[in-house]
Amino acid sequence: MKTRKIMLILFVILIVSGCQKQSSIEYVEKNLKIEISDGKVVNELNKEESFNGDGQRIIKININKDKFTDQIKNNKEWNTECNIIINTVLYGYEDEKNSIDPIISEEDKPIIPKIKKGYYYFKDKNNASVNQNNLDYFEQYSYNFVVAVYDCKTSILYYCEYDS
Repeated sequence: MKTRKIMLILFVILIVSGCQKQSSIEYVEKNLKIEISDGKVVNELNKEESFNGDGQRIIKININKDKFTDQIKNNKEWNTECNIIINTVLYGYEDEKNSIDPIISEEDKPIIPKIKKGYYYFKDKNNASVNQNNLDYFEQYSYNFVVAVYDCKTSILYYCEYDS
């Protein structure tokens, strides 16, 4: 009987310790493969989150500018230019042939402010070799991507994840 109680207690400890929720900072670090442990979450928004991961997650983090820019300035996944896919995802796109609402949005209004100087990151989780300078990307039926924007002026990192 004593052995059963000990086994039950050990089992409960293992279950509880294995179910600890990852912090937002740790989550962003893991997904962007960067170190921002000294960052502070300013705001977090989870929209339409479901058990299978569909929805929109936006995390606004104030980070140490020097430490972060040292990590990303030579990283090929980060760019100083906002390509057409990132711009369309965040702010929408319109010309004489196309009109695309922003995907990362609140009631079809952009959530992430436009920045003058920063770094941009985009990763499609379904297709690693996306041409990031082609509007054909928006002809698909569903999306599963991560976009991050770092504003050099305010030292704010915007992490956005979208899955439809």
